[in-house]
Amino acid sequence: MQNNNPNNYLQEDEIDLKEIFKFLINSKKLLIAITLVITTLGAIYTFQKVPEYKSTALIEIGGYNTFSNEKGLIEPGKDLIQDLKINFIYKSSVDALIFRLIEKKLLQIEYISPSAEKNNHLLNEIVEYIVNRHSLLLSNNTQKTENQIESLNNQIEFRKKTIFTQNEADKLRISDQIESLNNELPITDLKINALNKVIVEDEGNLKLLASNPDLFLQRAAQSPTLNQVIFSYNNQLIDLEAEKTNLSQEKDALELELKLLESRDSESDDIFNLSQEKDALELELKFLMNQNLTSTQLVGEILINEVATNKALPIFLSFIFGLFLSSVVIFINNSLKASKEE
Repeated sequence: MQNNNPNNYLQEDEIDLKEIFKFLINSKKLLIAITLVITTLGAIYTFQKVPEYKSTALIEIGGYNTFSNEKGLIEPGKDLIQDLKINFIYKSSVDALIFRLIEKKLLQIEYISPSAEKNNHLLNEIVEYIVNRHSLLLSNNTQKTENQIESLNNQIEFRKKTIFTQNEADKLRISDQIESLNNELPITDLKINALNKVIVEDEGNLKLLASNPDLFLQRAAQSPTLNQVIFSYNNQLIDLEAEKTNLSQEKDALELELKLLESRDSESDDIFNLSQEKDALELELKFLMNQNLTSTQLVGEILINEVATNKALPIFLSFIFGLFLSSVVIFINNSLKASKEE
C-alpha cells in the first residue's frame, strides 16, 4: 500500500534544499566570482553613464483688455502648444520636449538631454519663436483692421461717386424734360386761344343765322351743322385744357424732383451703413493702439538642473542578476560533470 503521509514530502523537500545549499556552498568560489564580475560590470556602467540635464522655461502669454474690460490672451494656450508641437516636435524631430499649460496663461516647457548647452540653446530658440509669433499676431491684427478701414473708405468713395454721377445724369434728364414742357405749354396756350377765337366767331355766326330763318335752315341742312362744329371745338378745347393741366402738373413734379436732387447730398442708406462699420473699426483700431498690452515674455530665467539618478538600484539589480546567473552556471556545470561520470 502506497504511503501518502505529508511529512514524507516535507522531509524530501528539506533534504533537497539542504543538498542545494550544500552544493552552492561547495561552489562558493565560482558563485562569488561570477556575482562579483556581474556586479562590477553593472557598477562600471552606472558610474560611467553620461549625466542628463533637465531645462525648464516658464513663459507668460501676453494679453490685453477687451471692450468689455475682460482679460484676453494674444493666443489661446492650446493653440500655441499645437503650433509648437508641429514646428519643434514633428518638423524638427525633438521628441523629448514637454509642454504644460498652467492656469491658461502660463506655458511651461521642459527638455531633457545629455547637453546643458543644447538645452539652453533650444529653449531660448523656442522662447524667441513664441515672442516673435505673438508680436506678429498683434501686428497682423492691427494691419488687418487698417486694411478693412481702407477698404471701407474705398467703398464709400465709390458709392458717393456713383450716386453723384447718377444724380447729375438725373438732373440733366429732368432739366431737359422741363425745358421740353416749357416749350410745349406756350404752344398749347396758342392752340387754346386760337380755338376760343374760332368758337367765338362760330357762335356769332350762329346768332346771325338764327336771325334769318332761311339761311339758318340752309346751313342746318349742311353736315356737319354749325352747332356740331362748335360742339367739336368745345371738346377739343376741353382736351387742350386737360393737356395743359397735365403738362403743368408734370412740370411742377419735375421741378420738385430737381429741387430734391439739388438739395440731396451723396449719402444713402448703404453709405450710412458702411460709415457706421468704418467708425466701429476705427474705434477698435484706436483701442488696439492705446490699450495696455502685456507682452509675451520669459518668466525669470531658464533653469538647468542635472537629473538625479539612483545608482544603488542598478548595482543591486546587477548583484541579483549575477547571483542568479552564477547559480545557473553552477547547476549546468554540475549536470555536465554528472553526465560524463555516468
